[in-house]
Amino acid sequence: MNNTIHFFDLDGTLWSVKTNAWVIDKRKPGIPLIKLKNSELKLILAGVYLNDDISIKYNDETYWIEKKLFDRIKKIKPNMKIENLGISFYEKLNPKFYDNMKFFKENIRHLIEEPEKSDIGILSARFSDEKDKNLLISLEKELENIGLKISKFYYVGDYYLPNTNVKMSTRKANILLEHLVGFHIQDDHFVPLKQDLYREIYYYDDEPNNIDFANNVQDFLDEYLVNTDEEVYNRIIKNVKEKQPILYNNLITNNNVNRFKTTMIKLHEPIKFSVKIQESRLLRFKDL
Repeated sequence: MNNTIHFFDLDGTLWSVKTNAWVIDKRKPGIPLIKLKNSELKLILAGVYLNDDISIKYNDETYWIEKKLFDRIKKIKPNMKIENLGISFYEKLNPKFYDNMKFFKENIRHLIEEPEKSDIGILSARFSDEKDKNLLISLEKELENIGLKISKFYYVGDYYLPNTNVKMSTRKANILLEHLVGFHIQDDHFVPLKQDLYREIYYYDDEPNNIDFANNVQDFLDEYLVNTDEEVYNRIIKNVKEKQPILYNNLITNNNVNRFKTTMIKLHEPIKFSVKIQESRLLRFKDL
């Protein structure tokens, strides 16, 4: 194990998979009425068309679509009623549509020169390595061709989510923090289970929300330490003092000149807990 690891997200960072969400007739869900462009889907998921007041309800989710899109649907199915429409992610979930994987070599080429000096990890919000088996085999071959190998692998999703959310962003930040301090996180505290410890971590993601959460890793550390048992607390403080770990968060820009927008976070021990927090820690440890 090296002192440095580079963690990469997958979608939009190391690969692109050409799949589309569908607008469907709920009565025939396996046949798309319209295949949405990913740019169209992002606007729908972001609620941009809320004011158009045309909502599709499907699988316990509500999506607001643009009036122009509904007009397109009506041209295909003139008698279509809005209550019979759904948005399906079947194609995005089904491995049989995963043939067109594009590998973004340019986002990892800077590691080719000295591959033995750092580890490489995958940190993705995808949810099923079994469904992604063929994709991952293709990715490993692409990396082997340039002398690189994955040494750590994390899928933090419970199921398919079409956009990022707080839960997934927090889980990613927690994985990074675990490797910065050397202990696992459970709920709101560190537990006495060791994690591989790195002096430097580089994290790459194309989603600003994920980067924003990772940029707040010091706040996560401070919060979790308050709820951590004394022995683990002291060991983490020792690791932070001795290692002085650094996290480099790299937002993918797709700019060929400056591919990454980088933020450096140097982890440090909490300067001072509030009096209230100190008292609660002392009382809790006294009761043990």
